[in-house]
This record gives sequence, structure tokens and C-alpha cells, in this order.
Amino acid sequence: MAETVNSPHTLVEKYTRLLKLDESQAGPATGLEATPDGEGPTVVLSTAGIADTVGRIEANLNDFARRYFPGKDKQASIAAIRGDVQQGLEFLQQQNEQALQQNPQAVSGLEIVVLGDGTRPMYLIANDEVDFASANSLVQQANNQYWISAIQNAYEDCQLREMMPSVGILLGGADGRWPFGTGFLVGPDLLLTNKHVWQGIDAAHRGRYHEVTVDFQYEFQGQRQDLRRRLASVVFVGLGVVGIPGCVDLALLTLEPDAGFLQTPFQVHAGIWSRAAQSPVFVIGHPKIEPTNPYKEFLGETSGFKRLCPGIAPVKVGNDPMAHDASTTDGCSGGVVLAVGYQYQQMAVGIHFGTGTNSRHNLAHALTDVLDQVSEAQPGVETGNLRDILDAHQANLTPIPFS
Repeated sequence: MAETVNSPHTLVEKYTRLLKLDESQAGPATGLEATPDGEGPTVVLSTAGIADTVGRIEANLNDFARRYFPGKDKQASIAAIRGDVQQGLEFLQQQNEQALQQNPQAVSGLEIVVLGDGTRPMYLIANDEVDFASANSLVQQANNQYWISAIQNAYEDCQLREMMPSVGILLGGADGRWPFGTGFLVGPDLLLTNKHVWQGIDAAHRGRYHEVTVDFQYEFQGQRQDLRRRLASVVFVGLGVVGIPGCVDLALLTLEPDAGFLQTPFQVHAGIWSRAAQSPVFVIGHPKIEPTNPYKEFLGETSGFKRLCPGIAPVKVGNDPMAHDASTTDGCSGGVVLAVGYQYQQMAVGIHFGTGTNSRHNLAHALTDVLDQVSEAQPGVETGNLRDILDAHQANLTPIPFS
């Protein structure tokens, strides 16, 4: 999520702001990590406050390890995380900019505090249930209650449980296990993903789509492994160069028909986007967790598995891509963006495609904005615009306004 104030010039300023240590931020939380209920990371930079934060992080990591990595020794990783967090907070307490600049591990420790505060969780999904304990909130005593309530309401109001099996990971490569990204069903045999995900598939398989499998139950500790489908063809590829503004980072793929699969496709939002306030959203994808610091190394065994990541989408400007601040990584490319609310049952409002210039600012296409686009010339693509092609493949385009 983009900052609403001028960007900080130093690391001390940055983390003072993110941890809301500046007295000017007293009152209702409006910082980067604030949620609709006003929660956010809070750290007291006294000797006792630092000890409390470090102790809570260590205790929560030990609880997580017992729950998700039984029988495995994670103490070295936990000790490294503890050390990084303590050093980072001590340097921040001292306002020692030079020490932070020279110690990336200490900066990593501050990032761990921010990312693990509970306001932007990454919930694992297992057996079509969101696992609230998996968010591993490191600073707050419990996971963010706003998101827990929103997800529980979505179970009842939006058929969230029924829709989660319609999001899958695309696997291929020489061993059939290489993850290309995420996709989601928008028709009985129709999968929407990113253009850059399709480019990876095309480079590796050269049109041999039957070599690529979509696993709709790629879940950590999930008990079922029987919802896999093969790709059949590509029917739409967005125009533009990936990574350059204006690119339509979308691809539409077909799946081999199979009457045994009874998944419910997402409805495609095709109405006017008139929402004039920020919106809570869910992104469902398969985030990769690269072991670039001790915390991510600790979580490495959960990398790539299906997760639900909630966040806030600020007001969208015209036909610009929509922004959101849900926690996402490379494997979420092609993930579905869902509006939160009973009137938007089963409806995809967007598709996640990347990160903006600010590392806390993620980008997605609002689906209603790209329906009139035509395909890039590629073998197998169909004529007409995206709306026509979706219609031809029995997608359900929903004209209700997003307001």
C-alpha cells in the first residue's frame, strides 16, 4: 500500500513511521500497516519494551514450530531471528542510522516486526479451510480480529469455502513440479492467469500444454490430492510488454474437459467500478517464500502452498490498475482478487500481477477495465475481445456495479 505521506529519507525515519513511534502519529492508526479497525504494529522502544517484543516473537515462533514442523529442530533459525530483531530495535532506539545502513540483518529484524504484526496475515489454506493459526502473528497476542471476522462472514455470505478449490497452481517443467504461478477458474474449463505466467509456460513447453497441470488442492498439510487438471490451449494473451505500464498482464487458458470435476467458476466483474472509498479484499494465491532472511528460512517449508492474503485496496483512479496491500510474493502472480461483502458472492473483481514501485504497493487488473482488450497475436488465440472470448467459453460476466 502506498504511503500517504512523503517517503522517509532514512531507515530510522522509515521504521519509526512503520512502527508508529512518532508522536505525531498518535490517535487512530493511519500508517502503512493500519487496518479498518485501526490496529497496527506497536512497539515500545525501552529496554523492557524491546525485551517484551523479542520474547513474544520467540514464543510465537516456538508455538508455530510445534504446530507445523513437529519433530524438526528450528532452534537455530529462531535464535537468528531473535538476534536480528533485538539488534534492529536497539539500533532504532539509539536512532543509529549508520548502524542500520551497515547491518542488513538488523534491518531484516525490523522488517520481521512489521511483517509479523498480524495486520497483513498470510493464512494457509488446508482442506478448503482458512487456518487462522498459520498467520504466525509475531508481535500482537492474537491474529487480527478484523480479518478473522471478515473471513468467517465470507464463509456464510460469499461461499468462500466453495470457491477456494477454484484457485490452483500451474505446475510443469522437466519434472512436472516447477511452479509457474497461480490461476483461477472463470468458466467450466477456463483458467485466467497472468501473461508473464503464460510466457514461462510457453518458454518451457512450446505449446505442449498437456504437459502442464493445474493443482487446485496444493495445500500445506492438506489431506486430499485428487483435484488436478491439465491445460489444453491458450485463447487470449494480453497486449504489451510485461513490466511496462500499459501492459495487459493477462492470459486465458483452456483446460482439458473432465465431467468429474464440479468446481464453481468465479463470476467475472463486468460492471462499473464506482467505489469511492478504500475496500477490504482477499487475494488467493501460492506465495513463494525465498529464504532471504532467517524468518523466511524458518517459513520455507510452507513456500508455494495455497494461502488467503487479506488487505486493503485504496480508491482506484480511472482505468489505472487497482492497488492493494495484501501480502503477496512471486507465486501469487495470477491470483484472484475478491471483494469482501455478501453482495459480491463468488465474484472476482481483479487479478493480481505484481508489485508497484513501492514495495508495499501491489498491483492488479480490475477485470472490468480489460474486457474490451483484444489479444496479442499468438498461435491458438481466438478472435474478438476478452469479453467475447469469455462469453464463448461460458464465463459468467456480472454487470453489477462495484460501489
